[in-house]
Amino acid sequence: MKVTNLFVKTDGNICVPLVGRTRDDILQQLPQIVDVRPDLIEWRLDYYENYQVIKEVAELLSDIRLQWGNRPLLFTLRTKNEGGQAEISPEDYLSILIQYVTQLDLDLLDIEMMSVTDASELKAVLKNKNTTPVISYHNFYEILTEGSTINLLKQMKTDYPDAIYKCAQMPKTFEEVLMIMAVGKKIGSKQPLIMVAMGELGKITRVLTKSMHNLVTFASVTQSSAPGQLEIHILRDLMAQLNH
Repeated sequence: MKVTNLFVKTDGNICVPLVGRTRDDILQQLPQIVDVRPDLIEWRLDYYENYQVIKEVAELLSDIRLQWGNRPLLFTLRTKNEGGQAEISPEDYLSILIQYVTQLDLDLLDIEMMSVTDASELKAVLKNKNTTPVISYHNFYEILTEGSTINLLKQMKTDYPDAIYKCAQMPKTFEEVLMIMAVGKKIGSKQPLIMVAMGELGKITRVLTKSMHNLVTFASVTQSSAPGQLEIHILRDLMAQLNH
């Protein structure tokens, strides 16, 4: 699937996380998210208690599709090492991703670059599927230099040529926020990009999607899934005022 075919807009598509722990939680949250009409939903499977039971994930996916329709849905199993809930080995993480790809009909699948050392089997199954990978990197502890951040994004593109590339880091100074924005501006015109400076300092990166060439930005409705996420109505208002 061509990345551009998934989105109406070339930047600033708003994604809202679905973070229920149980089936009932998820189906209770979903109508609230659908009502505010984001551009896509991120189903955070690491919050779901039965994310390893493919049959139950498939049944719940069908229920989600009944309400959400054919609009884009991003599947994310975020590991503990990258700020998520899934305490899982790299081997099991890869195994579950392969099962998701082979047994489910996915629009987008988040793949943690640092959690997959040998992606050959995963790439092989993706070739036969209409699933767009979102290659991600999350660091809550330190900031890469500008050069290292650019090299990371280039490596992502080399390893996964037809994908979306996400880099989320936790700045400690506003200079680091400016660096992340500068990298987005430089690289985002060349490859589909999601650049995030997390936390309070980085909120501006969730708003200035046009100048950063940010394909997707994340907002909350029922519950935030990352530090610094803005509530969707606030984000929309700020984007309308500042993205010109």
